[in-house]
Amino acid sequence: MYVKVYYNRCPSCGSTWSTRLIEQTSEIRLGKEEFVCECGISYKTGNIEWAHLDEKQRRGYFFSSVEAGIVVICTLVPPLFAYFVADGWRSAFKTAAWGTAIAAVFVLLSWAIKAICVKQSLRRLPHELAYIPGSLPWTW
Repeated sequence: MYVKVYYNRCPSCGSTWSTRLIEQTSEIRLGKEEFVCECGISYKTGNIEWAHLDEKQRRGYFFSSVEAGIVVICTLVPPLFAYFVADGWRSAFKTAAWGTAIAAVFVLLSWAIKAICVKQSLRRLPHELAYIPGSLPWTW
């Protein structure tokens, strides 16, 4: 099996500072915004800290394609199979109810993991230390 991995390497010393399975993505990735290599050169990582996100981006982080995919797969696919395999609509509705419950559990688990990432980001860069040009300080 072949899996392509994308590495970010320092051109001067050759050390690897990031690996990803996807080259570019439109999803928001929380993390350190800069990496300083052993040789002293600073590189942009493509990640962003929570304190630098605006309100729309913050909502988008928690309501992303991951959650939408979980809900669609868990609530639509099992009832389709149940309708044809078991006794029709009755099984489809019962399976849809179970699928919705299971989707809710997976979405909550996903949000819990994302909340941990937000907490780590706020440890690195609290709101008080972040400056977003042209905006008011973020308050909760």
